Order: sequence, then structure tokens, then C-alpha cells
Amino acid sequence: MSLNQLVTTELVKIIIAYFLTIIVPPAIVFGEKLKKRNLHYTFRLMAYLLMGNAFVINLVLYLELLHICNKATLVIFGFGFYISAAMFLYEIKPKDVLKQLQVTAEKLGGGFLGRKTFRAHVREELHRAASRLFAGTIGVVIHNPLEVLGFIGTMALTLYIFGSNDYMNLGYTASDLPVHNYWINALGDNEPFVAGVYPMGYHCVVFFLHKVFGIETYILLRHWEVVTVILFAASLMSFVGYVCKKHTFMAFLAVCFFAMPSFVMENVYTRFLMGIPQEYAHVFILPSLMFLLEFFVRRKEEEKGRLVPSTLCWMLFSIGLSLTISIHFYGTFVLLFFCIGIALAYLPYIFRKRYFFSLLKSGLLGLLIAVLPMGISLLMGNEFQGSMGWALGVISGSTSSSNTGNTENMVIADLTDDDYTDDLEYYAFLEKQGILDEETQASYKKAQEATGITVVSSENNNIPTIVMAKIKNGIHTLYNSAKENMFYGFEDYAWVIYIVLGILAFVCVIGFIGQFFHWEFARAYLGMGLGIGILWIILSAKALSLPALMDANRTKTFIGSFIGIILVFALDFVLQGLTFFIKKRWVHVGVSMVTAVAVVFLFYNNGWIREPFTLEAYETNGAILCLESIMDENNDFTYTIVSANDEYRMVSDRGYHYEIATFIKHLFLYKGGEFSDAYSDLEEVDDGDIFIPTSKVYIFIEKIPGDNGVPYANSGQSVSEEGASLPIPAATYQETYCGEGRWICMSKMYYWAKAYQKLIGDDMRVYYEDDEFICYEITQNANSNYNFSIDYGFNDCGEGEVELDD
Repeated sequence: MSLNQLVTTELVKIIIAYFLTIIVPPAIVFGEKLKKRNLHYTFRLMAYLLMGNAFVINLVLYLELLHICNKATLVIFGFGFYISAAMFLYEIKPKDVLKQLQVTAEKLGGGFLGRKTFRAHVREELHRAASRLFAGTIGVVIHNPLEVLGFIGTMALTLYIFGSNDYMNLGYTASDLPVHNYWINALGDNEPFVAGVYPMGYHCVVFFLHKVFGIETYILLRHWEVVTVILFAASLMSFVGYVCKKHTFMAFLAVCFFAMPSFVMENVYTRFLMGIPQEYAHVFILPSLMFLLEFFVRRKEEEKGRLVPSTLCWMLFSIGLSLTISIHFYGTFVLLFFCIGIALAYLPYIFRKRYFFSLLKSGLLGLLIAVLPMGISLLMGNEFQGSMGWALGVISGSTSSSNTGNTENMVIADLTDDDYTDDLEYYAFLEKQGILDEETQASYKKAQEATGITVVSSENNNIPTIVMAKIKNGIHTLYNSAKENMFYGFEDYAWVIYIVLGILAFVCVIGFIGQFFHWEFARAYLGMGLGIGILWIILSAKALSLPALMDANRTKTFIGSFIGIILVFALDFVLQGLTFFIKKRWVHVGVSMVTAVAVVFLFYNNGWIREPFTLEAYETNGAILCLESIMDENNDFTYTIVSANDEYRMVSDRGYHYEIATFIKHLFLYKGGEFSDAYSDLEEVDDGDIFIPTSKVYIFIEKIPGDNGVPYANSGQSVSEEGASLPIPAATYQETYCGEGRWICMSKMYYWAKAYQKLIGDDMRVYYEDDEFICYEITQNANSNYNFSIDYGFNDCGEGEVELDD
């Protein structure tokens, strides 16, 4: 099977498994009820997404806390819940169901109903259901052909930009994925929160798919970024389509603004290529906001005496809130920032009794759903996981984020240019003292021009001057933050930042003015505009002398993924003005389609469409292909992989792993003179002997070692005798395999393998080899193991004593 076929097959399996787990069960059970509530099909799809994720997460967590979580209980309780929900919703009595099952069983047992006939009836029912689904799909295509084409094109673009890397780099693209892999593996041992209490929603979904469908955890993790970006694009289209109801193609354009612009820095979006929890939390922010906005619309209709139930909307919002908490609390922060904007847009309503108590119940319910499992774990004696403390430190300001410094002596100052930071502070002091000479005055002016900041002494200027300086400096601060953190080529595209800031202000103004005309779309404008404005201010927090509630590197990812919504809202408002007196739907669809195509052509014609994202993996493709082949060919726990710790968590459910660093330390301690080919030949075993008691042993060696995210002077060099002769770093765990240390370890193992192969001949063969990677397979008697310790010429190269790992 080719590499492309392998990746495609794995992706299709994962997407089908996700769809069958998350979307299909709530669609079957709740679909008719939601349809009767006059919810559009995009609303229903987002409702299924929220409900399916919330159910799977809580099912896994509570079964884990009871220590009874396995494939059988997941399937039984999963089916049991949905069957019970269907019986309750459709008023089906349990005794009637049991009676029907009893009659069917009696007919089968008594020969009145043949098994073939029974299976034929089942197949007929399934065929009818499939036919209804197919007919419904065809109906959507026939009635909305242009929208379907737009959807297909948009998703293809998104997958091309964000999914191509999945076909080029098979390994993990985030350094913390092995940790998440470990936590998911622990769920298989009924050990939730194994490293401390932490939001485990993402891990529960991955674990469910692994346990029920048998897809390996490491395969799910390395493809999860594709699942995430597909779901985020779908949620983005649904939200924008909800707000821009008349102009359908604005929804597709929003996704294009997310995926296309080449002048947005790659590191704004690279987290979407990692398949980690924060980006999965992205998926649930917009659906939650959609249901919150719909709640206000329906509640106002209810006040007019119209039957448009709103309870379902605030309940779905509470589920979305709970998902962001249980997956990654940064998603909760961002959701709340947008909620602040929406609350201001609906300020005349939220304190009314019918609104306030529903919103209060929604927030409390969402908090309870997410926090209860974690609270139970804390009561059981577990502590918070370490990174929770780091996050709280960022919020409180005790832990530094990546923003730049500031000065308290300025009215407002963004000091992103490090060359002039100290100068600005010093010159401001000299000016205040009245001792700034002509030479330093010229340097002072140069420093201000470099940052765009005007330093004003509040003692020597009137209030209007100070206010104007604050406004000017605030704008420059936001500009400098975007220039430093978000946009490439700012010398050529400086206008882009100002246009985006101007559009953001325009959308907020339209949102504010629209309140007086009761424009519902304007409330969404104001909510999203203020939310993105808050995020932008947080990105510039240090420069504005404000507390940094979120890490800057993560904040810019949220801004980058949502900023396209504001651009689309501005275009939508213009189109509404142009088509205000036209009522025909096809005109609105056509105008929005022409606008979307024109914008995409503009980007293409100016070369602003980015190339597909690439992100280097922490393992070579050869290592991943080898691992999959080994796991397919061997029975569980009949083999051992000797490698750096990359494969440790990947293989822990199926086989054994032996650290290269530990292997090398044993070789250093080896005192033997002659080669002993088996454990049974030794009279005494010392610390330098290496025995691995499995019939197959696989040695993973990178011929061109990576640097594991820590570049050094000669990154990318091949293994060599020079590297083999150097001591391994005095480090532990992952640090041993970072930078030059990885090159040293791989060089030592490469020359050991060459020497050992000469000693044991045909029992050691090359299992796989490409330009970057080689894997050796060693076959041995499991009851009389080879001693892998030999003197291969590079044993004695350590410094001081070597301590073996526990």
C-alpha cells in the first residue's frame, strides 16, 4: 500500500468512526424533535455535534471514575442511553418493547420466523432508512446546487491547505502529543486524571474511538488535526450562514478568509496542524454562540405570543459551554469574551426575568456538566495537573507569556522594537526634566518613529492632548502587535493591518447603531466585533499595561481563525444595502456568489493565496510505517522496539519498548571481553549486560537524525563516527534526544548495529530502510536471549559515572 493510500484509508476510517459515534446517534434519536422545533438543518447538525461530544465525554469519564470503562460497557451504556432517550421522547413504554422482543424471540425459537426471513426484515428496514437519508441528501443537492458546489469547493480548499501536511509527515507534529497519548492510554487502565486533574474531554473522545472501533491511539492523534479543521470549517460556515441568512456564499467566503491569506504568518495557524486539545475546543465556540443568539431571537418571539420554544437553545448553549471547559479552558475564555459582546448587544433584555434566569441556569448547567467529574476526582484525593498551574500563572501574571515589555512612565506605549525600548524610557525621562538636547532629541524622534508611539507627559499637556495621544498610541499598539505576531511582509502589507482594524471598528459601529433599528444581525456584528477586539487587546496586553489573561501565541491563533468573520460581516452589510429592495432569493444568492468569487480571484491574481501548511514531524515517515507494519505482523507483547522515546507511548498497549539512552548507558558499563551470544552462556550477569526477553527485537535508528524541535549548529547532519565518539548529554527523558544529543545517540546506535550484525549474521536483518531511517529486526530464542552488550569501539566515551534509569 502506498503512503497516500495508507493515509487516505486511515483518515476515512477515522471520519466514518467519528460520524457514527458523534453525529448519527443523536440525529436518529433527536432529529425529528429538533425538526419540529423549526431548527434549520445546519442548526440540527451543530446540535448533534454538541450533544454527541458531550455524551461521549461524560460517558467515558463516569465509567472511568467507576473503574468499569471498557469496550463492552461503552457500547452497552451508549446504546442504553440513546434507546432510553428515544423511548422517553416518543413515549414508548418499556413493557411494550420487552413484549415485542419476547414475541420475536419466541417466533425465532419456535420456527415460526426463520432466521433468513428475520435478517431480510432487518436488511429491509436498514435499506429504507438508507433510502430516506439518500433521498434527503439528493433533495438538498437538487434544491441548493450552487451552495453544494460552494461547500465542496470550500472544504477542498481547507483540506488542501491544512490537510496536505498529513500526507507528507506521518509523525506527531507537537511535542506534547506523547503526553496526551500517555493520558489516553491510562484511560484504558481505568486511571482517569493519571497525571492530575485536567480537562479530559479531548482525550475521552479519542479513547472512545480507539476502544470501540479498534483504531490505534497514535493513528487517531496524528490525524486528529484533519478532523479538527473539518469540524471548525463546518462550524464557521454554519455560524456565518446563520447571521448572513440572505447571502449564502458569505459562509463559504468566511472559510476562505480563514484558509487563504498568504500574508498571515504561518505560526498563527500551525496549531491547527498539531491535533491538540485547544484547537478541538475551537470547534464548539461558534455553535455555542449560534444557539445563544437564537435563544434571544426566540425568547423575544415568545414574548409576542408566538410558539417558538427557546428552552432548547439555552440548553444547547450550556452544552457548548461545558465542552469548552472540559476540553480546554482557553476555549471557554474566548467563548466568554464573545458572550460579553453579545450581552452588551442585548443589554436591554438580559436583566429581564425571562432572560436572566434562563441564562443563569444555562451557565450553571454548563459549569456543572464539565466540572462535576473533575470535582469528584479532586474529592478522591487527586491534585491538579502541572500545566493547570502554569495557565493560572499566565492569567495572574506570575508566569511570563510571549508578549513584549512596557513602561509605566508613558501614557500608553507599545515597545515591540527592542532596539528602542530603553531609549524611549530614557528620553521620556530627559524630556520631563527639560534637559533633552538637540542630539538626543533627534534620537528620541527616531525611537518614536520606529515604534509609532508618541510619549506624552501628563504634567505638561492638557487633557485633550493626552486623550488623543492615548488613542493614537493605542491604535499603534494594536498595529504593532499584529505586525509582530500575525502578518508577514508588513512593509508591503502595512495597509492590511489598518484595513482590518478599520473594518473591525466599522462592524462594531454598525452593530451599535443597529440596536436602535432592532437589526438582529447587528447584534451578532457587535458581539463578534467586541469579542475579537478583546482578544486583540489581550494580544497587546503587556504593551498596554494590562494583565495577560492568555498566552500571546495562543491568542493570535484565536484571532486568526475568527477575524475572517468580521471581514465577511462588513461585506454582508454592503450587500444588504445594495439588495435592500430586492426580495428574490436567487438574487441574494447570486450577488453573494459573485462577491465571493471576485474576492477569491482578487487573492489569486495578487498571489495572496498561501501554499499548503507544512510542519515537521518529530518522527520520520519510515519510523511510523515500520511501527504500523510491526504491530500488524506480530502478536501483542511478543516484540520490543528499541528507539528514542517517540514510540514509547505509541506501542505501550501492544508491545514493549526499550530506551536508546538506557541501551547506550549499559554499553558504557559493559566489562566483558568476548562476545557471549546468549543468556544461558553467562555464568554471571553484570550491569553492562543487555537482555530483552522477546522473540523479536526491532532497532529504530535515524540515519539523518532530527533535532526534536531544538535546532543546533549542524542540524540535519548524518550519523557519523564523530557523533558516536561523543558522550551522550547528561539529561533525562526527552532532553536526551533534543538537538545534538539526538545525533549522538543515533550515531552510537548506528555503529553498534553495524558491529552486532556481523556477530549474529542472519538473525539480524534490515527490516526497513530509506534515506533517513533504518530499522533492524533481530530474531532470538525467547528462552535464551542474546546479550546485546558488545565492545563496538565507542563504548568508553562517557564522562564520569553513568547512572542507569529506574
